[in-house]
Amino acid sequence: MWYAAHRIRIERERACDDRVLSLGAEAVDYADHLVQVVRGLRARRALSFASVSMAQTSQLESRLVSILDSGVRRRTLSKTATILLCTFAGLLTITVAAIGIAGAVPLPPVFVSAAKFAPPPVASTPVAKPEATAQRTRIGNGNAIPNSAVIPPQALESSRPEYTQEGVEANVEGIVTLEGHVDINGKVSGLRVIKGLGYGLDQKAIDAVLSWKFRPALRNGAPVEAITQIEVDFRIPVWYRAVPKEEPAVRVGPGVTPPTVISRVEPRYTPEARAAKYQGTVVVAATIHKDGTLTVTEVIQELDYGLTSNAIEALEEWKFKPGMRNGEPVPVSLKIEVNFNLKGGSIAADGGY
Repeated sequence: MWYAAHRIRIERERACDDRVLSLGAEAVDYADHLVQVVRGLRARRALSFASVSMAQTSQLESRLVSILDSGVRRRTLSKTATILLCTFAGLLTITVAAIGIAGAVPLPPVFVSAAKFAPPPVASTPVAKPEATAQRTRIGNGNAIPNSAVIPPQALESSRPEYTQEGVEANVEGIVTLEGHVDINGKVSGLRVIKGLGYGLDQKAIDAVLSWKFRPALRNGAPVEAITQIEVDFRIPVWYRAVPKEEPAVRVGPGVTPPTVISRVEPRYTPEARAAKYQGTVVVAATIHKDGTLTVTEVIQELDYGLTSNAIEALEEWKFKPGMRNGEPVPVSLKIEVNFNLKGGSIAADGGY
């Protein structure tokens, strides 16, 4: 009986593995996730009953081999096989009972742990029934090839992730790639880092995405759950960077000739903003230096879908004839508006000050 209980615990874990893989999880990703979980359990063995059954080397090795074996049959028993199994179990029980064992050894305690993956909250209005299998999609600009039958989730509302002081001091920029579950109500959960930057930026990316609002993935017009990769772009805000040392900037007024644009670069629409038909105006405070370069000192009005960053990047490439006072160039502070308008698939951007 002890041996039977031991085998039941092993088969229970494998049944869980088969269920996860049948729902659409990638075998390699799931195996890697198990290894990371076991590493954490080994470091904190006393904190979880799961460590008793999961963190054993021999059992974990056999589970990983089974998970990565594409030839393993993972379907449930057919009705006929179930009937035959029950019949065999009944005959075996009757046979053992006939032996007339005088005493029985009680079964060891079996701890059953269950993990629930962020169920969708109860909706006030009826929603379409989701598909059982979560679709794998991707959000971002990095070579995304979504399932052609599924429209991937889209970020409807997003906020800029905060920068850590360590990240600014180390001048770290790049993309944090997260993987998470987006339910049929557009709520994201279960975020984990696929590719990070360190310096505390990975956690800042998770904190930011948890506050985002998503439109759920759609299949044939109906919302479905999706396992999605989300890219969070970190670019050090220009107002964090040091402004060139020079005399204080002046405002345009009597005796001060305003700067004039010599060359300009049009800001780019992001694919997410274009898909959402999102338009608006970014307003920034900037300084035009004596050498004709521009530095954004403050963002007064932002836009979502990455348009604020694109506007700033474009403005920093503009070249100006500097402002003049008494025939000498002077740094001038002013406000600039960058308007994003979709007109036949093109962008109309105006810089006014």
